[in-house]
Amino acid sequence: MSAFHPELQKFLDTHSEKNLYPVLNGTTIGGNRTIAELKAQTALEEAADATRQAQAVKEAAERTIIEAKEQEMQVQADIDSVQEVRQETEADTEKWLAELEEKELPIVQGLRDDLKDMGIAPEGYDDIKNFAKALDNPIKSKTGKTYVEIPNSERTLPIIKKVMNKVIAAIEKTRELTKKVKDQMGKARVSVRAMLKEAQEEARRQNAERKPAGKKKDISR
Repeated sequence: MSAFHPELQKFLDTHSEKNLYPVLNGTTIGGNRTIAELKAQTALEEAADATRQAQAVKEAAERTIIEAKEQEMQVQADIDSVQEVRQETEADTEKWLAELEEKELPIVQGLRDDLKDMGIAPEGYDDIKNFAKALDNPIKSKTGKTYVEIPNSERTLPIIKKVMNKVIAAIEKTRELTKKVKDQMGKARVSVRAMLKEAQEEARRQNAERKPAGKKKDISR
């Protein structure tokens, strides 16, 4: 059996074109192999396949690890960005609150105090708003008089009275301050005129003292 394949190949090559019908291959060129040799060959081929598969798995695992590290770096960068934005937002918020507490809150507190002084409670805000709207739509009578609807007059009229009293007080205070300013300006003008007159007289006196004595004698002659 070990010479069968070589003899067959020789016969085919003799009676036809050489190597036209190849019989010898990796299995038959050395003659028939034993079952043990064939099993060994198969085991080697399977081991080679397993090695290639293991190499492929290793390379895939390495690529997965690299991608995981890249994703981890991206996630860390995103976390850093979020923390940076949060810190900037917190800083802006703290600055805004500080400015609000320093500038706006005193104004709001002053307005609240003014409303409280005028007797305007939170439950009366709507009445005041409605009254303000009514001022835009006054009602004129046939006699030429103008009327304005006052919502909840029992509560709104005292508030209007207090507001008007404050307006009148402000006007009187303004007039008083204006009078004081005018009086002070008048006194200042009088004082400036007196100072100018005094300065002119002093200048004349000094000029008279600077004139030569000989010139006075010539004038007397």
